[in-house]
Amino acid sequence: MSQLGGRACGHLPIDYRIAVLAERRELDRPIECRRQRVASSGLELGEHAFAKVRGATDGTSRGCKRACISLYAAAREHDVVRPVSETFRHRIRVRYGECDLQGVVFNANWLAYFDVLITELWRARIGDYLGMVDEGADMVVAEAAIRFRGPARFDDLVDFELVITRLGETSVSTRIEAAVDGQPAAEGAMRHVFVEPGTNTKRPIPDSIREALLPLVDEEAAGILER
Repeated sequence: MSQLGGRACGHLPIDYRIAVLAERRELDRPIECRRQRVASSGLELGEHAFAKVRGATDGTSRGCKRACISLYAAAREHDVVRPVSETFRHRIRVRYGECDLQGVVFNANWLAYFDVLITELWRARIGDYLGMVDEGADMVVAEAAIRFRGPARFDDLVDFELVITRLGETSVSTRIEAAVDGQPAAEGAMRHVFVEPGTNTKRPIPDSIREALLPLVDEEAAGILER
């Protein structure tokens, strides 16, 4: 009988079995089919990771095959096999001229910081922004929002983190968080729309840019524009 953590897996809750297999990365392994078929059902036989959640079976029975399909659906519903998105990080030091009479970063300058963050994201992931324009694609800001959480003062180092909350057909939405010494300073969201240079007519996101941005997509990390 298959064992998970020293206990017979047939007596453990399904959610626990799925979580253990996901932690061991067993759910990422490809199915190894023998290319044989069950005469009465037409189902392919195989031994694979999901078989291990069934007690007293080797993964080749019809009942196990049906259970594996059900468990795979449950795993997808619980997001235990959902890939972890990446986060883009950048640091900016506050300059004296960016502060107001209260000695903190002037509110409008946060949008300038966000613009720097997007530019650096492009430099790291895609390349020269003007090169993209030369190839027939530009971006305009359609929406922007900021929520102020704490102060950032002259000479402070502000750490920014950015994830993509939506990668649409013609637009990309981002969530941005800023902190000083680990304390929240601001959070924001932006939506950029891709356009044709010169006419500002909406156009699809180029495939190469979509591919470069895809690892940053985290649709569960809703920005303040989506809340």
